[in-house]
Amino acid sequence: MVWDKGIWQPDRPDVDSALRRGELKFTIDGEKLKGDWVLVRTPGYGSRSGRLSWLLIKHRDQFATKQDILIERPYSVTTHRELAQIARDGGGDVKKAASGDPGSEVAQRSSKQANAITK
Repeated sequence: MVWDKGIWQPDRPDVDSALRRGELKFTIDGEKLKGDWVLVRTPGYGSRSGRLSWLLIKHRDQFATKQDILIERPYSVTTHRELAQIARDGGGDVKKAASGDPGSEVAQRSSKQANAITK
Protein backbone atom coordinates (compact mmCIF):
# COMPACT_ATOMS: atom_id res chain seq x y z
CA MET A 1 0.00 0.00 0.00
CA VAL A 2 1.15 3.49 -0.75
CA TRP A 3 -0.29 5.23 2.29
CA ASP A 4 0.83 8.75 1.37
CA LYS A 5 2.96 10.48 -1.22
CA GLY A 6 4.64 13.84 -1.36
CA ILE A 7 7.94 15.36 -0.32
CA TRP A 8 9.75 15.79 2.95
CA GLN A 9 12.48 18.25 3.89
CA PRO A 10 14.75 17.87 6.91
CA ASP A 11 15.29 20.98 9.04
CA ARG A 12 19.05 20.38 8.85
CA PRO A 13 20.92 18.83 5.92
CA ASP A 14 22.83 16.21 7.97
CA VAL A 15 20.06 13.61 8.44
CA ASP A 16 22.48 10.84 9.46
CA SER A 17 23.80 12.95 12.34
CA ALA A 18 20.27 13.81 13.48
CA LEU A 19 19.29 10.14 13.50
CA ARG A 20 22.40 9.22 15.48
CA ARG A 21 21.47 11.93 18.02
CA GLY A 22 17.95 10.49 18.15
CA GLU A 23 16.02 13.53 16.96
CA LEU A 24 15.12 14.31 13.35
CA LYS A 25 12.98 17.38 12.64
CA PHE A 26 11.40 17.68 9.21
CA THR A 27 8.53 19.09 7.17
CA ILE A 28 6.12 16.97 5.14
CA ASP A 29 4.07 18.12 2.16
CA GLY A 30 2.04 15.04 1.32
CA GLU A 31 -1.47 14.29 0.16
CA LYS A 32 -2.47 13.23 3.69
CA LEU A 33 0.22 14.53 6.04
CA LYS A 34 1.49 18.10 6.06
CA GLY A 35 3.50 20.36 8.30
CA ASP A 36 6.28 20.02 10.83
CA TRP A 37 7.18 16.75 12.57
CA VAL A 38 9.89 15.29 14.74
CA LEU A 39 11.09 11.70 15.01
CA VAL A 40 12.49 11.06 18.50
CA ARG A 41 14.33 7.99 19.78
CA THR A 42 13.26 6.84 23.23
CA PRO A 43 14.78 4.27 25.59
CA GLY A 44 12.34 1.44 25.11
CA TYR A 45 9.11 3.44 25.40
CA GLY A 46 6.28 1.14 24.40
CA SER A 47 8.63 -1.77 23.79
CA ARG A 48 8.35 -5.02 25.71
CA SER A 49 11.94 -5.90 24.91
CA GLY A 50 13.35 -2.62 26.23
CA ARG A 51 14.96 -1.89 22.86
CA LEU A 52 15.10 1.63 21.53
CA SER A 53 11.87 2.91 20.02
CA TRP A 54 11.00 5.88 17.85
CA LEU A 55 8.11 8.27 18.34
CA LEU A 56 6.70 10.36 15.50
CA ILE A 57 5.33 13.63 16.89
CA LYS A 58 3.32 16.26 15.03
CA HIS A 59 4.21 19.86 15.83
CA ARG A 60 1.39 22.29 16.59
CA ASP A 61 1.31 24.24 13.36
CA GLN A 62 -1.34 25.39 10.88
CA PHE A 63 -1.78 21.78 9.68
CA ALA A 64 -2.34 20.27 13.14
CA THR A 65 -5.92 19.08 13.69
CA LYS A 66 -7.84 16.73 15.93
CA GLN A 67 -8.70 14.63 12.88
CA ASP A 68 -7.49 11.03 13.07
CA ILE A 69 -6.07 10.55 9.59
CA LEU A 70 -5.90 6.78 10.13
CA ILE A 71 -9.67 6.70 10.55
CA GLU A 72 -10.57 9.45 8.07
CA ARG A 73 -8.31 8.38 5.20
CA PRO A 74 -7.05 4.80 5.72
CA TYR A 75 -6.78 3.99 2.02
CA SER A 76 -3.91 3.98 -0.46
CA VAL A 77 -3.35 7.30 -2.23
CA THR A 78 -2.64 5.44 -5.48
CA THR A 79 -5.39 2.81 -5.61
CA HIS A 80 -7.92 4.24 -3.11
CA ARG A 81 -8.23 0.78 -1.52
CA GLU A 82 -7.82 -0.19 2.12
CA LEU A 83 -5.57 -3.01 3.29
CA ALA A 84 -8.40 -5.56 3.39
CA GLN A 85 -9.40 -4.72 -0.18
CA ILE A 86 -5.81 -5.01 -1.36
CA ALA A 87 -5.45 -8.39 0.36
CA ARG A 88 -8.75 -9.64 -1.04
CA ASP A 89 -7.88 -8.52 -4.58
CA GLY A 90 -4.40 -10.03 -4.31
CA GLY A 91 -5.38 -13.30 -2.65
CA GLY A 92 -3.81 -12.35 0.67
CA ASP A 93 -4.86 -12.78 4.29
CA VAL A 94 -7.97 -10.55 4.40
CA LYS A 95 -8.55 -11.03 8.14
CA LYS A 96 -5.00 -10.01 9.02
CA ALA A 97 -5.07 -7.08 6.61
CA ALA A 98 -8.44 -5.90 7.96
CA SER A 99 -6.90 -5.50 11.40
CA GLY A 100 -4.82 -2.66 9.91
CA ASP A 101 -7.89 -0.78 8.68
CA PRO A 102 -9.14 0.96 11.85
CA GLY A 103 -12.79 1.91 11.83
CA SER A 104 -13.31 0.76 8.30
CA GLU A 105 -16.71 -0.66 7.39
CA VAL A 106 -15.09 -2.36 4.42
CA ALA A 107 -12.50 -3.91 6.73
CA GLN A 108 -15.16 -5.06 9.16
CA ARG A 109 -17.17 -6.65 6.33
CA SER A 110 -14.01 -8.21 4.87
CA SER A 111 -13.01 -9.55 8.28
CA LYS A 112 -16.48 -11.09 8.76
CA GLN A 113 -16.28 -12.56 5.25
CA ALA A 114 -12.80 -13.94 5.97
CA ASN A 115 -14.05 -15.48 9.21
CA ALA A 116 -16.97 -17.06 7.36
CA ILE A 117 -14.64 -18.41 4.67
CA THR A 118 -12.13 -19.87 7.17
CA LYS A 119 -14.81 -21.58 9.31
